[in-house]
Amino acid sequence: MCIRDRAPGVRLAAYKVFDRYHYTDPETGQEYDDVGAWDGPIFEAIVDAANHGFDVINMSLGGTLDTRSREDVAAMVAWDRVMKYANRKGTIIVASAGNSAENANGPVVHIPSDLPTVLSVSATGTATPLWQYPYPTDATLNALPGQDVLAFYSNYGAAVNLAAPGGDCGLDESGKSWCARPRSKRPAGYRYHLILSTVIVNEATPAYAWYGGTSMASPHVAAVAALVKALHKDWDPGRVRAHLEATAEDIGSRQLFGHGLVDADRATR
Repeated sequence: MCIRDRAPGVRLAAYKVFDRYHYTDPETGQEYDDVGAWDGPIFEAIVDAANHGFDVINMSLGGTLDTRSREDVAAMVAWDRVMKYANRKGTIIVASAGNSAENANGPVVHIPSDLPTVLSVSATGTATPLWQYPYPTDATLNALPGQDVLAFYSNYGAAVNLAAPGGDCGLDESGKSWCARPRSKRPAGYRYHLILSTVIVNEATPAYAWYGGTSMASPHVAAVAALVKALHKDWDPGRVRAHLEATAEDIGSRQLFGHGLVDADRATR
């Protein structure tokens, strides 16, 4: 099913919140060039989208705050206010749960996904791949029913609302992810467990690449939320959220998968 089949009028907008920055480590004196997103530009983008009446925001980004730190608690309050503002405007926010394989039930929280008005999405992989041959030229990879597992990198905890495919490398004979091994030690075809994603190879060359992450899982849920809104234009974010949770496929622990694997078919019937 294509989004355009059920939501023919859906439109996309992108906000640039990431920038390059340069800094010097005060302890080592080493200089670094990096890429990051700061709270101010992110807040401005969310408020602008909400003010323009956008129904769904996907946030495949995030960071951690420590609730034992006064400064971090102040930052969390600011984030929470912005999320609640968007929610009151009718915008549902979907965010990736994070890729640190951490339990979010402790003092360290992942922002924005752990905030109460945000739909937090963990990532799944499959324990048993189902290859459809002939291989390798025409082979396709599907997941056997009932073989969903939490991706080895995915955060988890009570804040998780839903799960979606995020990419993994499958499990080795000991039950550990092949992705935890160096690429040279992984089996041929491991990349087919991952999510085909757009990537900028350099400033002039957009391309596709295989990636894994909760950043790949979150857009699945955001897209289904858009489908639901297209069918039920009068639903507020709370009702969309409840509907996605009620129609999700139960695949195990609530701590790992929330209410389950997002199900576009059931959500749009």
